This record gives sequence, structure tokens and C-alpha cells, in this order.
Amino acid sequence: MGCVTCSCDDSSNIVEEIPISKADLKPVPALSVFKKSPSNVEYEEFELHVHKNEPSELLGLQLMQLGELPELQIIQIMPEGAALRCGRAAALKDVIIQVNGLSTCAAEMAAEIGRSRDVILLMKRNV
Repeated sequence: MGCVTCSCDDSSNIVEEIPISKADLKPVPALSVFKKSPSNVEYEEFELHVHKNEPSELLGLQLMQLGELPELQIIQIMPEGAALRCGRAAALKDVIIQVNGLSTCAAEMAAEIGRSRDVILLMKRNV
């Protein structure tokens, strides 16, 4: 029941809440790497492995596309959702830079989240 409202050519940068929830996820060790972004801001890169009970289950994250970039930033964390069952928590302002290997278009990443039961999110967080 989550829906994707943004597309690569759409002027709207908000992606509505996308499927994810909290019962069956097993904690998965997060992969962490410290890197420097082009603006010389250090960030940590890590994977978040999410298992949804069904593809339509909500992540529990409200996401917004970052300008023209193929990135989705977490702007709100809902009280329930599959992402909340992960061993490592997503945080406000974390940025999704890849979903199941897709990283060229924010709308494609959001659609992949909506249609997949198992989702691997490559995230970055400023440190």
C-alpha cells in the first residue's frame, strides 16, 4: 500500500512512504566504510538488509529525493515498518544511495523497494 509518486522527470521530489515493517527481520551485521564525499564531508557507508513479510509491507520510512541526485533521504521514521526490525537502525537524514544494486534513478530505487520482499539498501550517514 505504499506508493511511489516521484519519477526522474517529475518536479515533485517527495517519495511517499514505501513498503517496509518489524517481525521477521533477523539482525544482519552492517558493512561500514568511512569515506569522504566530494565536498570533503566524511560519511559512513553501510548496508541495511530488510526483509518484508510481503512486497506491499511498508518500510516505515518517508523518503525524499535529493534534488536531481539519484539519492533518497530519510525525512521521517514511522512508528512501524520493516526497516525498524533491522539490527542497525536507519536515522533521520541517512541517505539511500543504492537499492538491490540499482543506483541510477531515485524513482527506480523507490519502485524496487515497493516491489521487493528482500531489500538491500546501501546507505550513507554523515559522521
